[in-house]
Amino acid sequence: MHITLFFESLGQDLRYAARGLARNPIFTLTALFAAALGIGATTAVFSVVDRVLFRSLPYSGADRLVSLGMMAPLDNNEFLFPDAYFDWREHQVPFESITSFVAGVVDCDLTEANPVRLGCARVEGNFLPALGFSPLLGRNFTVQEDRPSAAPNAPKVALMSFGLWQSRFGRDPNVVGKAISLDGQPVTIAGILPANFEMPTLASADLLMPER
Repeated sequence: MHITLFFESLGQDLRYAARGLARNPIFTLTALFAAALGIGATTAVFSVVDRVLFRSLPYSGADRLVSLGMMAPLDNNEFLFPDAYFDWREHQVPFESITSFVAGVVDCDLTEANPVRLGCARVEGNFLPALGFSPLLGRNFTVQEDRPSAAPNAPKVALMSFGLWQSRFGRDPNVVGKAISLDGQPVTIAGILPANFEMPTLASADLLMPER
């Protein structure tokens, strides 16, 4: 009996609310917009908090990873000067592996048919192995590609994100080894990144390229 009365009361309240909203459509649209904006903002914030505070990054031994660097008053990113980094990397003892990447993701353009703006990140050649990742298809950067100063005329290469590979190329495995036009220059796709790969900063990168 109580359940029946509850649903009857609920039905009356809903009908009353619907009639009130119908009489004032501007208020209704404003309320719906405010609710949608609030839900969207809450979802976005939760996505970041969920990844940063509750779930670890998808790296092998994520609990043993540390970030090292100096901080400057006008820059929130950690950094090391190249000479100091290379010297320390060669003589350090505590860590199994040390790698580096350029902070931030920069805009780059796929200048082919149906051009599109992408995000490109630069990483050291041992970046993936240090984090416990291997390309899903293809290979990682070679030593020569990681140090273009040793081979200045070597072709440019990149690792492609799984998302870009899926959305732009339909998961075509033949993309590996072929060149795309990036900012008007040919860049060979050396490999495809795993679907669960993420940058340590959580920045979205479509392509990884050698740091130097």
